[in-house]
Amino acid sequence: MTTLEQASAEIALLHEQIELWFRGDASADAIDAMTACFADGFRMVTIRGDQLDRDDTHSLFARLHGARPGVVITIDHVAVRVERPDGWLVTYRETQRMIDGSSNQRLSVAWLQPVHHGRPRWSFLQETALA
Repeated sequence: MTTLEQASAEIALLHEQIELWFRGDASADAIDAMTACFADGFRMVTIRGDQLDRDDTHSLFARLHGARPGVVITIDHVAVRVERPDGWLVTYRETQRMIDGSSNQRLSVAWLQPVHHGRPRWSFLQETALA
């Protein structure tokens, strides 16, 4: 499997988990499986510029359980911008479509660390809102 295929699969899997979580279709304990892919030193910059660590991100997800019924999340334009033995810098576009027909898009940049067995680990994520 190529790096692009691995990165695309991981990004799609995480966002499938997030979609189920936001819809309220995931059980309460699914949050642990969802956030397990974040490295201990994980950092995230949200579309509002908030800087979150792994625990902050877990708390954010906990508040959003069931907050967006019917949301559909799609991922496209995945690209590997830098590939090194210790990780991959990837970009992708995320679109969230709400049940009322509204939507939002964001361009994301992430650093993923490959692992020998299992899912890549997310070390960094920055989201930028698109108009």
